[in-house]
Amino acid sequence: MRAKPFEAQATLLRLLLTKSDDCIEWPHTVNSRGYGQIGVDGKSTSVHVIACEHHHGPRPEGMQVAHACGNRRCVNRVHIRWATPSENELDKRLTGTAPIGERNGRAKLTAAQVAEIRRRRTDGQTAKVLAAEFGMSIWAISAISRGESWRDLRSAS
Repeated sequence: MRAKPFEAQATLLRLLLTKSDDCIEWPHTVNSRGYGQIGVDGKSTSVHVIACEHHHGPRPEGMQVAHACGNRRCVNRVHIRWATPSENELDKRLTGTAPIGERNGRAKLTAAQVAEIRRRRTDGQTAKVLAAEFGMSIWAISAISRGESWRDLRSAS
């Protein structure tokens, strides 16, 4: 939904003043990564950054906005905070929003296929045969088998 600038600004002010334990979602424009956007001084600015600055003060050097809820549209003061990049990545893993496994846009396999490859390698199937069957390189099949890629599925293999 594309709002007129004054509508988006009024919405932002209303959301910043809202108190709730639930996610408070930005209802207007989002960028390609799903974060709310608003025009400020002729530039597109991330709404979650404005909200974090409003609620928690200026951005400390090297910090990012972390969403404890995992909702990129959320501007709730209780859900967002300044965090190091490592803390932000940990939040993404905890909320299940990290781009790992099948959620990685470059993934060529599903978790079920990875489990199948690992099972069949354990049963003695060659990497060469599996590479041909799954359209992967022998190196990629070997890395999957050793748990070097798809590391988050190690416990499932």
